[in-house]
Amino acid sequence: MKIQLSTLFLTSQIASIGLMSAAFAETTPSPESEPRFFEGVTEELASPWSKEVRPYLLTGTGLVLGLLIFEDQIIDPTQKETAEDHPLGNFSRIGDYGGWFITNSLYSLGMLTHYWMSGSEKSYSRFEIMTKGSLYAITASSLLKVVIPEQRPNSRDRLSFPSGHSTAAFTFASGVIAEHGWGAEGVGALSLAALTAFSRMNDNQHYIHDVVAGATIGTVFGLGTAYTIQKRRARNAKEKSKATTSALELFPTYEDGTFALFATSHF
Repeated sequence: MKIQLSTLFLTSQIASIGLMSAAFAETTPSPESEPRFFEGVTEELASPWSKEVRPYLLTGTGLVLGLLIFEDQIIDPTQKETAEDHPLGNFSRIGDYGGWFITNSLYSLGMLTHYWMSGSEKSYSRFEIMTKGSLYAITASSLLKVVIPEQRPNSRDRLSFPSGHSTAAFTFASGVIAEHGWGAEGVGALSLAALTAFSRMNDNQHYIHDVVAGATIGTVFGLGTAYTIQKRRARNAKEKSKATTSALELFPTYEDGTFALFATSHF
């Protein structure tokens, strides 16, 4: 199942990049305006430690460490009670789907399609935010699963820490909130993320510190990537505004049999 889900996500992202290439081929934008997907990757990878996002990273890390310190008092009894009670019942399947990158991929493809049809730079940057944030987050989460081979509560394998489902869901939620605010879109995305995280405990797939770690990873890469691209978008808009407001005007004159050309420049 893990291989199938990973394949689904990667296929959707490859399709996104394919659509992006097709859009460039059809619209043939000028080199100055052509979006560059790999622009700013280094800055985006470091964004979880940026001034705006660092508090979320430190808070999430602190919560995980605190839970681990009180493993016998909090983690084990909480997981045992949740798995036995199974409070979500079959409803947990909705949360399970929330961690398959379906929402992330649909959002990315939707924004890329809108960019393709309208040329909207904001739609393209939103495609970048969700696609890049998801790729960064799931890469970090997958690496931690290898470095820290913790056994799942159901003993199925040693890929418990952190929760990949929570990572995916909170990357989606944080990206949506960063771009669309705390309206229906933001609240809905965050509600789905919370349901996804709890469903992993409900289904006895992860401990509480696993889902907190996954939520932290998704949040810091989702917000960090969004804020970094938003700043770049604002800089590009400012430079474009300067370029369009700058003007050189020429005034030809003729006086006493002599032609003259006067030039004025506005910045």
